Amino acid sequence: MGHIVKPDIRLSDAFTIGNEHSHTVVDGSRVMGMLLMRDLLAKAADGIQPHDITVADVMHKMPITIQETHNKLAMARTFAQHRIKSLVVTDNAGHYVRDLDPPEAIASLPSGLMGFFQPAERCMIRNPYGIDADSSMDDVLQRMVKHKVSCLLVRSNNHATVGIISESDVTRWVIEGQTAQPVSACMSSPIASMPEQSNLMQVWREMNTMQVMKMALVDYNGAVSGLITATDVLCALCQSMMDNFSHYRCPKQADMMMEWHKGGMIMAVSDALLHKLGCERDELVGLEWGNGMDSDGRDSLLGMSAQAELPVLWQHHEQQDSISFVAKRDQEQPMMWWSLV
Repeated sequence: MGHIVKPDIRLSDAFTIGNEHSHTVVDGSRVMGMLLMRDLLAKAADGIQPHDITVADVMHKMPITIQETHNKLAMARTFAQHRIKSLVVTDNAGHYVRDLDPPEAIASLPSGLMGFFQPAERCMIRNPYGIDADSSMDDVLQRMVKHKVSCLLVRSNNHATVGIISESDVTRWVIEGQTAQPVSACMSSPIASMPEQSNLMQVWREMNTMQVMKMALVDYNGAVSGLITATDVLCALCQSMMDNFSHYRCPKQADMMMEWHKGGMIMAVSDALLHKLGCERDELVGLEWGNGMDSDGRDSLLGMSAQAELPVLWQHHEQQDSISFVAKRDQEQPMMWWSLV
């Protein structure tokens, strides 16, 4: 979660408030812009002292925002579409409400998404940028700014990966004015890693357990083959949802189609349902079990035979009234068809 900062404070002070990579710039309750850790590093690389300039001098004045009335799936998609470090959530009047970070966006997605089971190596950054362990921190700063990356793998003389150095490490070095320190004195070691044959679910659970935003993937010999970030995981999951969504269309007799598993997600919805929910045509709609659908009812739904019909009551996140459907299981594929009552 990002922190709020005011536009008139010193740039160096902004990043002593917290260790987040981004801050929302707010004046009163009005969102003024977005400040990234990368902005501070870019100024430092140009020889400008972050103690001498203010947040307003470097902030991005047009941050990506979304209203809190949007469902969580829409927020996750917006986050992934722009590959941003933080999504600013506002109320209907455009006033700041909170920030959304990659872990929270991922947590909002259904845990049963098929995208979680794709190989992590399919989404990883191959041949990530690195730097020698005996290089100077100034070399790290210049390389990060040049390649616009948030971390570098640290390699020994025999090219083995011995650690990782992040924007946070370099930012702390810049603000504290430390001099002549080698990379090896500031890096994190050992690096968090998982086998490259792991799936996204396994990698994401390990990230959560270790409280890290980046994970190295290693081959059978233990050598680092790539790097994956929380943003990479989020983008892969959202792309998986959109790929699935584009493959299905609601037939005329149905208002919604749903994937056949316990967690479930909506693959396609009709114009009538979109209009009822007030959603955009291509928006994946987040629904949850409503009042009247207890565990017995849900088990009956998931266990219903082909062509059988069952009344279902669902609750939409943004509506207080439940929505009544009649569900029918398709006999040829693991899908459920839903029709508005």
